[in-house]
Amino acid sequence: MKVLLNGKFVAAKDAKISVFDAGFTSGYGIYETLRAEDGEIAHLNDHIERLFRSAKFVDLKLPWTKTKLKKWTRETLKKNRLKDARLRITVSFGSDPNYSSKESGPTLVIFAVSNLRNPKRLGFSAVTCEMERVLPEAKTTALLPQYLARQFMSKMKADEVFLVNRRDEITEGSVTNVFFVRGGNLITPKDGILKGTARAEVIETANKLRIKVVERAVKLQELKNFNECFVTNAPKGVVPVLRIDKVKISDKIGPLTKLILEKCSLGKL
Repeated sequence: MKVLLNGKFVAAKDAKISVFDAGFTSGYGIYETLRAEDGEIAHLNDHIERLFRSAKFVDLKLPWTKTKLKKWTRETLKKNRLKDARLRITVSFGSDPNYSSKESGPTLVIFAVSNLRNPKRLGFSAVTCEMERVLPEAKTTALLPQYLARQFMSKMKADEVFLVNRRDEITEGSVTNVFFVRGGNLITPKDGILKGTARAEVIETANKLRIKVVERAVKLQELKNFNECFVTNAPKGVVPVLRIDKVKISDKIGPLTKLILEKCSLGKL
C-alpha cells in the first residue's frame, strides 16, 4: 500500500509520524472518509470543503490548497491501483507544544483501502448507547466516545450503534447518520450531529422525489412508532436497519427506503 505522507508517497510500513504529534498525544486532528466507485471519488469537493470548515472550527491552519488536496487524493487512489475504495484524509496539528517546542506544521496522511461491498444488504441490526460525539460541528479525530459505543455494539452482536444524548434523543450512528420513516415522511435528527455528505445526498434526493424531510429531535421512546429506518455514510451508502434494540422496525426493506436506494447514487453498493 502506498500512503501519502506530507505530500510524498511512501510505503505504508515507512509512513511514520513523531511521537510528539498532537494527533497522537491529544487527539488534535480532523479527517474525512470518502468512497471511490469505478475509479471516481464521490463528493470529493464536498469532503474537501468540510475538511476546511473543520480545520477553521478547531483553529488548525492548513498550508495546502483545496486543489492540491483533491489532486493528492485522486493520486492516492491511482497509486494503489484501486477502483472501489475507501479513502481517508487525516490532518493533525503536528508537534504538540506541550511536549515539543519544534514548529513542524500540520501532519497530513491520505490512504486508500479496498471498499468491500456490504454483505448485509437485507438490513442491519442496531443497538442504542448513551454517548455523545465530541464537537459535532467538526469531523475530529477525538473518537473515543464512538469507539466505546462500538465496543458495546460488538458485545451485543449488532451492526451499528445509535448514540443517545442526555435528553434521551437519538442523534446519529457511531459512523453513520440515521433516517426514520413515518407516515410517508423522512425524519432525521437535526442537532448535535455530524452532517455527512451521504446524508446531504439523501435529503437532496428526497426533495427531488417530493418526499417531505423533517429534521428534528428524535426521542428514544419513539422507536416503536417508525415504519422504516436506514443509515447513511460515504463508504457504505444507504443501509436499511430492521431492528433497534428489542424493537423490530420491519421484516424487510420498506418501500420508501427502497425508493431512496433506487434513486440515490449511494444505493449502488
